Amino acid sequence: MACFDPKKEAEILVDASPYGLGAILTQQGKVVCYASRALTDVETRYSQTEREMLAVVYGVDKFHMYLYGSPDFTVSTDHKPLLGIIRSMKPCSARIEWRLRYALSIQVNLQAGQR
Repeated sequence: MACFDPKKEAEILVDASPYGLGAILTQQGKVVCYASRALTDVETRYSQTEREMLAVVYGVDKFHMYLYGSPDFTVSTDHKPLLGIIRSMKPCSARIEWRLRYALSIQVNLQAGQR
C-alpha cells in the first residue's frame, strides 16, 4: 500500500455485487486504501444499475477526506449504463444532490470487468 499524495491524480475503482460494495483508492496504479461493505436487506433488492451507482457514492463518500483539495479524480466502473447516467445533461434530483454534496470534479471511466 502506498501513502496518499494530494498532488497526484487519484482513481477510485468501484464494483457492486448482489451482496456487497467495494471501492479501491489508487494513485499511479498503487493501492492507497480498500473499502467494502455488505448490502442491507433493502439494498439487495436494488437493480444492478442502482447497486453500481450506490458503489460510486459509497467510494466517493468513503474516500472524500483524500479527495477534497486534490486535483480532479476518476471513478472507474465496469457497468456501462452508469456512464450515460452520470454524464447525463438531465440529472435526476438524487444526482443533483450528490454532485452538490461533494462539489468535486469527477470523471467516470469504463473499465472492463472479468467474465
